[in-house]
Amino acid sequence: MIRKPGVSGETIYPSELDDDDGYYGIGSFFLSGFDEWDPLDKAYSFWAIHEGRPIETMLERRTAATYFVDVGRIGQFGFKARRVGVPAVYMGTSSAINDPLLIRQLAPIDQDSLERAVRDFDFYFVGFTPNIDQIR
Repeated sequence: MIRKPGVSGETIYPSELDDDDGYYGIGSFFLSGFDEWDPLDKAYSFWAIHEGRPIETMLERRTAATYFVDVGRIGQFGFKARRVGVPAVYMGTSSAINDPLLIRQLAPIDQDSLERAVRDFDFYFVGFTPNIDQIR
């Protein structure tokens, strides 16, 4: 997801931007919940693209705020779930979002390993996107 241009605290998927917005930027991965003290789930479905095809991976909690994804020969990738500074709320049109309050943002533990995966294996994470079926 990305922060909605010009609006603090609102997020949307890049595909929900107007074509004439001229906006671009790096998206973020968010975890939802009821409030900042809401316990996080032990695992999440976490989509990725490998050689142009979507694959489903599992983002699994190892500690209270640390998650890992094991993608076999491509590697193992860690993320820290940090509290969102400015409360974020999903304001898009997807009916697939059950809880619009986004309370944690995932930050990679090792950014270099993600960049190597892109370069060496044509692999990158997309998390969840309502149009994942269009990629298949």
